[in-house]
Amino acid sequence: MSVLPNFKNLVEMSVTRAMDKGHKPLMTFLGEDGSRDSLLTFKGLDASARAIAALLTSKGLRGKNVLLLYAPGLEYIKGFFGCLYAGAIAVPAYPPMGAKDLERLANIARDCDAAAILSTASLAPMIQAWLSNPANGMAMSCYATDLAETDAAMSIEPIDAEPHHIAFIQYTSGSTGHPKGVMVSHGNLLANFEQII
Repeated sequence: MSVLPNFKNLVEMSVTRAMDKGHKPLMTFLGEDGSRDSLLTFKGLDASARAIAALLTSKGLRGKNVLLLYAPGLEYIKGFFGCLYAGAIAVPAYPPMGAKDLERLANIARDCDAAAILSTASLAPMIQAWLSNPANGMAMSCYATDLAETDAAMSIEPIDAEPHHIAFIQYTSGSTGHPKGVMVSHGNLLANFEQII
């Protein structure tokens, strides 16, 4: 017997949960000392995802691969779901910390043909400086999703993806060569959630 309702995709799951559970806590991010650093509600995730989806749609990124460069925290979750709501394909990666990370990130960006980068306002200047260096050959923009406007975004209609549509591309560490990407569908993720529950 299935515990998880029969959702078609992660967007439908998120929108339904936002309507059903509203301002109940969805996720809590703990600081290094174990205290609560930040909290995200079901409705808060939906609002943030819509705002980011509106931004992505306005930049013509629907159907495009988008790198997610976030420090650990709830902003990553918002960016990920913003991509899902917009019909963009999320490509999670860590923000670069050194030259080796920049090389790995450049390899991922080229391999997936990334059209843009999502990050936070605190990381965007460093990422934009890297992108603007002509030696890197990166012709894309970085958008700070924590600055996305939520007011007008509530009118955006999220994408209704099919279960076989790609939700995100997960890259290997690249420790034994160039990073390799694995495409993960909405159906794959929902099946994984079913196994966890």
